[in-house]
Amino acid sequence: MRKYRCVIVIVIIIFCWLLVGREKNTGWKDMSRHCKKQDKIVFLKTHKCASTTVQNIFLRFGEINKLNFVLPARGWQLLGYFSRRMIKGTPWEQAGMEYNILCLHTRWNEKEVVDVMGYGTKYITILRDPVDLFESQWGFFNFDQKYRM
Repeated sequence: MRKYRCVIVIVIIIFCWLLVGREKNTGWKDMSRHCKKQDKIVFLKTHKCASTTVQNIFLRFGEINKLNFVLPARGWQLLGYFSRRMIKGTPWEQAGMEYNILCLHTRWNEKEVVDVMGYGTKYITILRDPVDLFESQWGFFNFDQKYRM
């Protein structure tokens, strides 16, 4: 568990560093003078990798900065490979809204994501050691009970 917390802290630090962007290589102390806030972000969620925690950070960031989110008409995920059709017919899509943040569960489809988000977007995800990920999913989905092990 301690190892997992350390990984989460490192991911959050890297996430914050990427979120504000770096214009030149400076120390952390001078970063606020040389950074540009990003307002076009795609966070590709990965199951059991602290992605809900990071998603929450993005949602709060977007709300505080009055940014627009890619959202389905109902629910909280965009199931399957992402396509603009998933948001077709929504009031925000009909209004021609420009989107700033996509941070829901979906499957990667670069062409469609770029079409919706536009160029200049920062792309982020979280990777986790495959063995640790498997162990976490095994417990989360109760595979021991399903497979009677």
